[in-house]
Amino acid sequence: MKFFIIALAFMTIGLIGFAQKKSPIDGNWILVEKNGKKLNFQNHQFKTYNQGYFSVIILKNDGTFNSAYAGPFSLKGNIYTETYKYGSKPEWFGWIGEQEWEIKGDTLHMAGQIRIIDPEGKEHPKTEWSQFVEKWVRVK
Repeated sequence: MKFFIIALAFMTIGLIGFAQKKSPIDGNWILVEKNGKKLNFQNHQFKTYNQGYFSVIILKNDGTFNSAYAGPFSLKGNIYTETYKYGSKPEWFGWIGEQEWEIKGDTLHMAGQIRIIDPEGKEHPKTEWSQFVEKWVRVK
């Protein structure tokens, strides 16, 4: 019994060491403004960040489903990086996007694209991609 308790204690300590640290953006968010234009319900995006993974649901202008993606994300200073690993459009799998981010209270500001990297590791000029400034509000 004593061995079991000691082994359990070491396993718990080991798992705590490998646990992903919660990031300041972890939680659920809704896109409320893009490029200075306020959005209505029909063209929202919903995004969730949780322990190093993101997922996003994108709706068409009429409110119907457009696409969904998920994959790992990281924060390094004011740079947010996400990798499309799963989703409704496989042609995006493996693409990496970098954006600038800032959080003020319950509002997340994202601006991009800073860098885009394709699945083969080739960097694409940001001028090939639409540039954006987004405002997301935390869903409570």
